[in-house]
Amino acid sequence: MATISPSRNDKSGRRRKVTKFALAGVAVLGVGAALTSAAWTDNVWFGATASAGNVDLVGSTDHGNNWHQGNDSGAAIQVDPTAFANMAPLESRVVTLSLRNNGSVPLVLENAVPSGTAPLFGGNTSDDLIVEVQPLIGTTIAPQSVVDFTVRLTAPNWGNNDQGKTGALLVQVGAHT
Repeated sequence: MATISPSRNDKSGRRRKVTKFALAGVAVLGVGAALTSAAWTDNVWFGATASAGNVDLVGSTDHGNNWHQGNDSGAAIQVDPTAFANMAPLESRVVTLSLRNNGSVPLVLENAVPSGTAPLFGGNTSDDLIVEVQPLIGTTIAPQSVVDFTVRLTAPNWGNNDQGKTGALLVQVGAHT
């Protein structure tokens, strides 16, 4: 059997076909790349400033006509001295107090904590005045908003020995962010 060897023209023809296909592939890739990458570009930048908020809880004893700042060193906002003066046995009196959020962030109120000095408060005897504060815990106050709460004092069935006794009451209201 005789072998037929391809002619030189056949080899160069195959090379030309391969070269044409290769060039066509490169051309397609080039056109695709040109379509997906723009020659023009643009950017947009955003900037902002940031600041911390502030917390400022103030109180009022006159339904918001006058606001006062109590402080952590015990300087209390004074309730009208006649509110609980000259109480009789078994008498109950209520005052309404107001809180306002003068700050810039919402505040969550903690439970009001009453404390008092003997002999009419804090002696843990049956002769002590009973202090009830409307629960505030969990109440949220938006900035510049107001919430009212009540403090109720109830006298026990005092005996003659309790006449003329006094004591100081302090109600602390806390708040957090």
